[in-house]
Amino acid sequence: MEILKKTAALRVQKQVGELQPTEVTDIALSGVPLWPTLITPFSNLVHLSLVFLKPKLRLLQSIPLECFPSLRLLNLSDNAITVLTALTVPREGAAEQGNRDGEPPNGEEGSAANKDTPGGQSTPFVGPSLRRLLLPNNCIAEMAEVKCLAVAFPGLEVLDLVDNPVDTPSHFDIIFELFPKLVALNSKDNGGCEVVVEDSDESSNDAISGDSEESSEDDSNDTDEEEDVSSNGTGYSDDSLEGKHPRLE
Repeated sequence: MEILKKTAALRVQKQVGELQPTEVTDIALSGVPLWPTLITPFSNLVHLSLVFLKPKLRLLQSIPLECFPSLRLLNLSDNAITVLTALTVPREGAAEQGNRDGEPPNGEEGSAANKDTPGGQSTPFVGPSLRRLLLPNNCIAEMAEVKCLAVAFPGLEVLDLVDNPVDTPSHFDIIFELFPKLVALNSKDNGGCEVVVEDSDESSNDAISGDSEESSEDDSNDTDEEEDVSSNGTGYSDDSLEGKHPRLE
């Protein structure tokens, strides 16, 4: 396990480079364990990707989401995540005995993520900044788990639950009702029509479009304005696609 931890640390360091912790906005890990102490210093994260971790992430509560108040995109694809209870955060001082270097990663039994804090010293977690939550190919099976997500992430606009047991046609409309700002569920709008979700940290108005949307609606734009439109044909300006490229080298 120590070797895996060092591998994860090296990958984080490679992404961070010479940046100060407060300057880091994107971290992506795959194929390694999650050691929360490796990512908690980056309090200004906007994008966090923890895909197909080894061992697989089992509990959403294993991630110290309270440390990332500006997080807008969370990609947890291809893990084994469940949401056993409402998301909470320890009260001031109660987290001292939380995940330490010697504790098992990824929500293994014995970690602080699996236990209530002493004396119930916790408060409900709310992450109002999160706009996109990608959870395809996980283990979310009950609507009660989805309701916990709705309470924790009231501003969610994009949710992906494909290949989870809870992903059934009968649950589609119910899930949409739980999230007041939801625009796309499993790449479909509330009418069941396919939508294109651009990989951007912009709001849904800028980042989500119907398949039939034209790349430009105003033929009177001058040449300079047309050159600002991305060449991929989606019709989005370079500014709206900034999130496509990591901010870290």
